[in-house]
Order: sequence, then C-alpha cells, then structure tokens
Amino acid sequence: MFGGRWVYLGRFLWHQRRLPRLREPVRITDKLAARILSGESAGWQREFSDKLRCREIVAEICPELRQKRVMAIIESASDFTLEALPQTFVLKPNHASGMNAFVHDKRWADERLLRDLVNWWLELDYYEISYEPCYRGIVPKVFAEEMVLNARGYPPSEIQLFCVHGRVAFIECLMVREEIDGPLCDREWNRLPVWYPLEECEPDAPRPDALDEAIAIAEKIAAGTDFLRVDLIHLEDGTLVFNETACTPWGGLFRLKPRLGDELLGKMWEPYSVVPAPMDARVRIESQAVFVTR
Repeated sequence: MFGGRWVYLGRFLWHQRRLPRLREPVRITDKLAARILSGESAGWQREFSDKLRCREIVAEICPELRQKRVMAIIESASDFTLEALPQTFVLKPNHASGMNAFVHDKRWADERLLRDLVNWWLELDYYEISYEPCYRGIVPKVFAEEMVLNARGYPPSEIQLFCVHGRVAFIECLMVREEIDGPLCDREWNRLPVWYPLEECEPDAPRPDALDEAIAIAEKIAAGTDFLRVDLIHLEDGTLVFNETACTPWGGLFRLKPRLGDELLGKMWEPYSVVPAPMDARVRIESQAVFVTR
C-alpha cells in the first residue's frame, strides 16, 4: 500500500495546503493523519467504523437510546428489491463513510439503478479509497434504515461530540439542510476560537436542550477509547437518536482556521499515541507519538 500512502498525502496537501507534521504532531488534523498513515488500527476502531456493528455495541451500552430502525440488510445485489422496503428509507453501506441514497418515495425510484449502486457498494473496498485503517477488513453489507426528518421535511439537527479518553472535549451542532453549521464549542457550550474557512466565522447556535444528556450518552459509548466522535440526532421534541460514530473524522482532511485553533483542538487530544490502545485499556496511554513507517 505504498501507493496509497502517497495518494493520502496528496489528498491532505490538496485540502490543507500543506503536508502533515507526523512526528510529535500538535494539530488535530496532523494527529489524525499520523494515525491514518501509521497503518495501525485497534479492533474497537473497526467495530465502531462498521455502521451495523456499532449499532449492536451502542444497544448494549445504552439500551434506552433510540436508534433508527433497520428495514433490511443486503449482502448480495440480487437480494435487493423495493417491494420489501417501506415507502421512505435511506440506503447506505456499513463499511464506508459519506455514502447514502435517500429514497423519499419508492414509487419514483429506479430499482435497477439502486441495485447497481448496491452492487458497487458491496464490491467497494473503502480502505483502498480513504486509506483509513479502521475500515480495513470490514465485511461489506448494505442496509436500509429509517429516514428521520423534522416537521419541515429536513433532516433534524445533529450533535457531534468529540470524545478524548472517554470524555467529551468539544462539540459541534449541525443544522443540516439549512446551510448552517453550528460553532465548535467546549463541553460547557462556550464558543471556541476555531472555524471552517469556507464559513469564515460560523453563527452562534443556542445551547441544545438535551446537551447534558447527549454528553452523558457519548461518554458512556466512548468509554475505553482514546478518540471517538459520537453523532446524535436531536429531534425537535428533545429526543436523542443515535446516528453513528467516527474514529478518524473526515480522514483528517477538514481545514480549520486559524492555525492556532487547529492546535487548540489538537492539544485537547492528550495523551496521544499513533497506535490506538485496546478498548478495554484503562491505563494512561503513552503521550510520546511514534510514527510507524510502512
């Protein structure tokens, strides 16, 4: 996979306008890049990256937490049929990120095109695309899940909680489909001096009513991990719904401004190690980062 390393570095350079600092990284984007390029991944990372397996884990940890219903699990494109699915649903692969097919009314859906998409997903090795080790070895499946919308027909807001060693360090609240990304805040909902460059300075957002509950849930799920993003859908009535988890969010390719803001988030991830600890490890992780070459 030497070629894959260079592809990832080229992608990082394109997005960040610089190469990552891999030895003793400080910025959070560099820490994610160093972990990805090490080629190492703990078993818990693969389980939390598998969108079906992580549901099972969360159901064991937080049985009271609502999850979106799964209507079908598809392991062969020949098994896909619209007849067996409800009028509205979302299709997605369990072994990849950012791939979804929203079917708002199956009467207008093209079954052949959806079957071709399912077949492509099942044949896809997402690790070969993203080079994120946490996706390596996940058995490909496609599943249809419940589509959750707010009263205006848009996806509801989502609270993304970034946990460091099992404790929420910073939070982002996304107002999906309304072209508003909430600011990055600490666990007390104090605005952090960091934003995405395309937004320049994101608008302030009101503190979610269910924030304390969301923090408690995220910390239960992330217990025993060293870095994990937990995504919870926040319905208008205050109900929280589990969405997914991420071990290396956006592959470390997101840009942050200012540079000191990227460093601020990176310093929250301490102690830091390139090779993640086992999930059952409760001891302090060595803070000395060692970059493993491949």
